[in-house]
Amino acid sequence: MYPLIAASFLLLCLYFFFDGLNNPEKYKPMTFDGDMFPIGAAIDQPNAEFHVANAVIDTLLVDDCVSAMKALGIKMSKRQAEDIIISNNIETTEDFIRTHFQKTQ
Repeated sequence: MYPLIAASFLLLCLYFFFDGLNNPEKYKPMTFDGDMFPIGAAIDQPNAEFHVANAVIDTLLVDDCVSAMKALGIKMSKRQAEDIIISNNIETTEDFIRTHFQKTQ
């Protein structure tokens, strides 16, 4: 089985090699000038609108906060936890719990 696969691969490689030799106009010539893309190809248009990225939130912190709320018997979705973390600039689970209970009192 393996010799058949190897022979098929070899024949395919030979076919494309000789096809390239006999028909050079069929394939685009490869040039290696050091760059993989032309200069300026990665620059945006001058009037292009820029996308403002959302805040990056630590998913482990969000999961810990939601788990802590569930352990305390409070239902909370990940989206609610993310909103509280973003609006109060929270970095630890303890700060999250403290902030949540300060808002509810």
